[in-house]
Amino acid sequence: MGGEDFSEFGRYEPRVPICMMNIGGVSAQAFLESKQTGKPLPSLHSHLWAPVPEPAIKSGVTTFVACVMELLGSRAN
Repeated sequence: MGGEDFSEFGRYEPRVPICMMNIGGVSAQAFLESKQTGKPLPSLHSHLWAPVPEPAIKSGVTTFVACVMELLGSRAN
């Protein structure tokens, strides 16, 4: 992401803790087909990107909450 400036928050004082994550958003079948055929899956900013909503949202929220809890836990010590 050449234009992404989010990383700048963690580079200079006062440093802001940052976290960037990627989660899967396609069905297991689409993922396997991509691996078998070598055809790449659409990227996040593609008009063809069509995640399977429920598991993608559940995975994203679960992962993000775990990151926040870890960060808050480390601040409490």
